[in-house]
Amino acid sequence: MRLLVPLVALALALSGCKTPYAYQGPAGAPTAVLKLGTDKIPFVYISETNECPKAMMDQKQPFTVIPAGRKLYVEPGFSTAGLPGGYTCVSPMSFVPEAGKEYFVVYQLQAMRCYGQILTKNANGAVLPVPTAKEKAHMCMW
Repeated sequence: MRLLVPLVALALALSGCKTPYAYQGPAGAPTAVLKLGTDKIPFVYISETNECPKAMMDQKQPFTVIPAGRKLYVEPGFSTAGLPGGYTCVSPMSFVPEAGKEYFVVYQLQAMRCYGQILTKNANGAVLPVPTAKEKAHMCMW
């Protein structure tokens, strides 16, 4: 039993579990909402600086409030790291959310290649891609 707690802590650390993203901006600051698309993305790392540590969104937290008017780094991905033949594929990007808008992260994994995209809806309800910049992935060692 004495070994169980340290082993569980080690397993969580190695699995890459992070705290959920929670924007802590000043009261009244402009915000937007970021939601997971319907494609069951395994995880999305979110940061305001693209440095470690990064916070996470997943199916347990399918949406979050984000800051508007400044660059936000979004990194949807998939990982089987820790398993035999482990594989990780992330699609790091950044965009500048507009105040009051709702954004969706979508992710595709096909033939060991992955692709992420940010979408929004216009006033008529049409789904549109959001301009993003491709970013370099910064792997964090938990």
